[in-house]
Amino acid sequence: MIKFGVYSIKKLKKIKNFSKNRKRISILLYKISNHKQKLSKYKDHILLNFADSNGIYKRTYEGRFGNFDRGIINYLTNQNFKKKVDIHDAAISDGRSSIDFFNKLNFSLNINKFHCSDFYENIYYLRISKYIIIVFGENNQLYELNFYNFVFNFIKKESLLYYPINRFLLFFLNLYFKNNLIYYKKKNKYKIFKLKLIDKQIFEYQKNYNYFKFTKKNIFDKFQLKYDIFRVMNLINLNYFKENKIIEIIKNIHNSMNDKGYLIVGSNQIPNSEVDGGIYMKTSNKFLLIKEFGDYKLINEIILKFERGKY
Repeated sequence: MIKFGVYSIKKLKKIKNFSKNRKRISILLYKISNHKQKLSKYKDHILLNFADSNGIYKRTYEGRFGNFDRGIINYLTNQNFKKKVDIHDAAISDGRSSIDFFNKLNFSLNINKFHCSDFYENIYYLRISKYIIIVFGENNQLYELNFYNFVFNFIKKESLLYYPINRFLLFFLNLYFKNNLIYYKKKNKYKIFKLKLIDKQIFEYQKNYNYFKFTKKNIFDKFQLKYDIFRVMNLINLNYFKENKIIEIIKNIHNSMNDKGYLIVGSNQIPNSEVDGGIYMKTSNKFLLIKEFGDYKLINEIILKFERGKY
C-alpha cells in the first residue's frame, strides 16, 4: 500500500470522516487554522500525529480535561488559600487546554501569577521548490517533508508492514535532506519561515491579563519562581520517559514549589475521557498523594518514591 498526504486546506476540507482518514496531514496547515477562526476546528486533526524530537505528541484539544479539571478545582477552592496563588501549567502543547484551566481557576481562585510553558513553541520550514518543503526544529531535527503528493513524518513514521513504499522513500529522502539541510539554510535563495505551534489565544490572554504569561521552557530546566499550584498533563508518562527521567522531572518540580503546594498530574487520550492522574501535596522532601483518579498506579508509585536528598 501507499499513503499520500494532505498539504492544503482545500484537501483538508474534502475529508468527510477524520476517524477513517489514513492520509498524513501536514503540520504546516496549523498556521492557517490558527489565524482563521472558521478553520480552527481542524487544529485537532492537524496536530494529531505530530510529535517532537522525543516522540511526545503535540496534540491537545479544547475541553480535553473537563471533568478532571472540575474535580481538581472543586478541591482547590475548598483549601482556603491565605494569599494570592502562583500557578504554573507546564508542557501545555498548543495551549488550548491551559486556557480552559485558567478560565476555571480565574473564576474560583485569587490568582497572583498564572504561568504556562512549553518547550516546542516554534518550528521552521523552507521551500526548496513548489512541491518540496522541509520542516525542522531549532537543532536542525527533521520533522516533516512535503514532497509532491506525499507528507512524510520523520518522527512518527508509517508502518513498514502496511506502507513499505513510504518507508522506502522516506529512508532515502531522510539521508538526502539530513545531509543537505544546513546547505539549504545557508543559501540566500531559500527563505526560512517560522511556524508557531502555540494557539493564538495564549498570546491574546497574555495581553489581556497582566498576570498571565507564556514562556518557552524545558521541563528539565530550573524554574525561576516557586509556585503554589503546579500542573503537568500528558507528559509524565512511561511511554515518553524512563523512570530515572521522570524522577528528574519530579525533582525539578519539587524544587519549584512552595511547601504545602499542590502538584496536579494526569493523562488521557480524547476530550472528556477518564483522566488517569492525581493531586499531590508538596512537603519539605517529597510529595504526598491527596487523591488518585483512574488508573495511575505506575506513575503514582514513581512520584511517591521520590524523596529529596536521595535523588
